[in-house]
Amino acid sequence: MSAHAYSDVRATGSLDVAALRAGAWGLIASFVAFVVGVVLSVATTGDRARAEEAAADRLGVPIADLPALELAKASEQFPPTEQDLVNVVLLVLATVIFAVAVAAARVGWLPTALAVLTPIGWSLYILLGTSLTSGAVPPESTLALYDAYALPAMATSTAGGCLALIVFVLTLRSRGVARRSGIVVLVLAALGAVAAVAFGVPPVLPMLLGTILGITLLRVREPDLAGSARSAAP
Repeated sequence: MSAHAYSDVRATGSLDVAALRAGAWGLIASFVAFVVGVVLSVATTGDRARAEEAAADRLGVPIADLPALELAKASEQFPPTEQDLVNVVLLVLATVIFAVAVAAARVGWLPTALAVLTPIGWSLYILLGTSLTSGAVPPESTLALYDAYALPAMATSTAGGCLALIVFVLTLRSRGVARRSGIVVLVLAALGAVAAVAFGVPPVLPMLLGTILGITLLRVREPDLAGSARSAAP
């Protein structure tokens, strides 16, 4: 591919292979960071998690639907540690990396704006959660805030990420990229957005789908983009 042709690809607003690769590595890194955060959380909060499971079984609800009061009681019994802070920071950082990765791919402002909802929603969810983990049962107003906004914040985080991937993939497919793997991501992201709103799903789902997309993007080469740009030309 000549330098002139490559500059034409960039100048016409087509996809930039270097930007796509940067975004791809970021998407993969966000998933890895989130999984590491989850593993560390499971490994270091076992007693509290078992207390929450017991409360959920007693009330007959999923752990995600536990009232704030029950979560606060579990935290009072098993206060947070410094490792908990590390885990929280890593989980939030993973969502920030996801949003930065989508922006770095330079596929348009809309997927970037939607991806930003992932760290915003997740940070709010974490903030509401940490308000219950001071080691003592918080005021009733704090409990009410968690019950009212925690799950919507999580849903916003996950749905925003899924919608960002949908727009991302549609942009790629319009340029002749990720035609087959993109269908898988599109379908699962659409289902994930619905599930997030209906049931509350953590943002690990868009990060997993972002990893699938990222692996595909790492295989994209400059001639692929040049060919798609030529085929799209009038």
